[in-house]
Amino acid sequence: MADQNDWVSGVQASIKKFRACNDLAGLIAFLEEKLLEAAVLEEGLVPDAFLASLCNELGYAYAVTQEPEKADARFSDALALNPDNENALYNRATIALSAERFTEAAAFLTRLIELSPDHAGAHYRLGLCRSMQSNPDAALPHFEKAASLDPNQPAPQYWAAECLLHRNDYARALPYFERAAELLPDNGDALRGLAICLLQTNAPAKALDVCERLLASGGASQFVALRVKGDALLALGDIVGGAQCHLDMATLDFDAREFLVERAKLLAAENPSAVRQYVETILRDIPELEPALARCRQDGDKGGAGARNG
Repeated sequence: MADQNDWVSGVQASIKKFRACNDLAGLIAFLEEKLLEAAVLEEGLVPDAFLASLCNELGYAYAVTQEPEKADARFSDALALNPDNENALYNRATIALSAERFTEAAAFLTRLIELSPDHAGAHYRLGLCRSMQSNPDAALPHFEKAASLDPNQPAPQYWAAECLLHRNDYARALPYFERAAELLPDNGDALRGLAICLLQTNAPAKALDVCERLLASGGASQFVALRVKGDALLALGDIVGGAQCHLDMATLDFDAREFLVERAKLLAAENPSAVRQYVETILRDIPELEPALARCRQDGDKGGAGARNG
């Protein structure tokens, strides 16, 4: 027992020294040597659980030094010695996830969650696996669990919101996007989702403010920001301003002209009194859309007249 304790404590002390000076190369060489040494020691002298922790430590060092194949091999050794080593399960899952081996990663993470139900990182990564497998419904509970366990991490907040946005569940997505945007105030994806949810939950003025932030940032979400800003202005009664935002979309993407026609059709159904002004604003810049928009204008005029006569 004394020999065992001496060997284990000596190894632990050396590991601390290598960590303290951030000597990864030295740590790797030391651990490789000690694992070889342990292999020829009397069977049972060093507990398997401790050897598993050494393998995991070595795997982590290889991962940090960008040697994923060696890292994965050592994490696998750790699990062979102790199948319930939580660090090794997490690390093998991380390697598999990075390599886009989602089914493999999910298996490790599922086992880890069985052992540690409140492991926020495991829930988040399992959510990522399910999302990458095109299964946002299966991903959602894991993102929500991770978000509740670690509310100061923006990624689970954002991904929970995206899963709910995929369902068009804007009211449930909104607080997650709000928290993600609070933690990452300049993140265009979080602001994009926040603007959409605010608009869809009848808060167009707030959506407009978020769109202005998005447009000022000059990021990749400009197109969506212009669409949501235009819709927010329409909801607030600024028909010309909304149409102009939608025209700016067509400047960014020629295909947005189809959106202009569809939005005019929607206005004819939902707000017929606004259609003529919207269509005329569009046609001043893109007169070639006259054939496509003429019917919308006529429908709007009929609807508006019906509303007045009613």
